[in-house]
Amino acid sequence: MKKHREYYQRFAACLRMLRKQRGWSQEQTAKALGIDRTTYADYERCCIMPSLYLIRSIARLYGVTTDMLLENEGVDESERLYRLILLKGK
Repeated sequence: MKKHREYYQRFAACLRMLRKQRGWSQEQTAKALGIDRTTYADYERCCIMPSLYLIRSIARLYGVTTDMLLENEGVDESERLYRLILLKGK
């Protein structure tokens, strides 16, 4: 179970990083996704995980792939940032 918690924490950190890079509030992000702000805040705090459908919507909103959001295993923060820069350049 500890491994799952670490995975959720990395996913939550990725969501927070993407949102802050764009200068968006949790309220703005939640509204764009059609969900409540507290629900989105729970994603960033590792309280709950979004559905697969919503993960796809989050990826589209941020202009990244679902792989970028979900492929956290063994990828450090600098590597994720590098991938994000590459994706934004396309």
